[in-house]
Amino acid sequence: MKAKTLFYCTECGNETAKWAGKCPACGAWNTIVEQPERPKGTGKGASVRVGMTRRRACPVTDLTADEEIRFPTGMGELDRVLGGGAVKGSLVLVGGAPGIGKSTQADLWQRYEGAELLNGDRTVLRRMDGVWTAFGSPYAGSSNCFVNESRPVRAIVLLSQGSACSLRRLSPAAAFRGLYAGMTVNLWDDRYVARVCDLLAALDVPVYALTCTPDRAAVDCLKAELEHETA
Repeated sequence: MKAKTLFYCTECGNETAKWAGKCPACGAWNTIVEQPERPKGTGKGASVRVGMTRRRACPVTDLTADEEIRFPTGMGELDRVLGGGAVKGSLVLVGGAPGIGKSTQADLWQRYEGAELLNGDRTVLRRMDGVWTAFGSPYAGSSNCFVNESRPVRAIVLLSQGSACSLRRLSPAAAFRGLYAGMTVNLWDDRYVARVCDLLAALDVPVYALTCTPDRAAVDCLKAELEHETA
């Protein structure tokens, strides 16, 4: 069977089913490139939840809410999708262009640190009571991986591939540029763009650039920095 392919913009990361000279999302010209589509279940991106053990599936009738501390997000439609609100915890967001290795890094964190995925493609971020919080939205792309929970964001990591692992914390300006390029932004709506810029300017979560290899060294490199930050 012939492998399916998808196209994505190297400028903003937007994915399309066919090639075009101009990106329909960001308007950039000659930035659409082709790559093989990942099998379902692996995902194109990942948000990694650290320090949690994976739970086995169980019948819906066996589920309880005894241990949940659920709170409303303030967005009615999202609260409805999340079953009445979200549940508190902690999380690290991992981002990068399609094919850069987000799913590989997520798999490594699962294997070596017992991490879980909150969402396999896109999370929803919101600042609540001074804390940046990620919500497990149902928009999971082809990964079909999403969790009906939320976690305070501990750090944001932008990936690139390399022959050796290195990590550096980005300045506010560099973090703004890197995050804006990977966000869903309605460029035709000036108020929307202004709101996105205001939110990014107010971001006080550490943002890192991780040059990584597809092995445990990348996990150890990031873990050491996270532990140092909280020491």
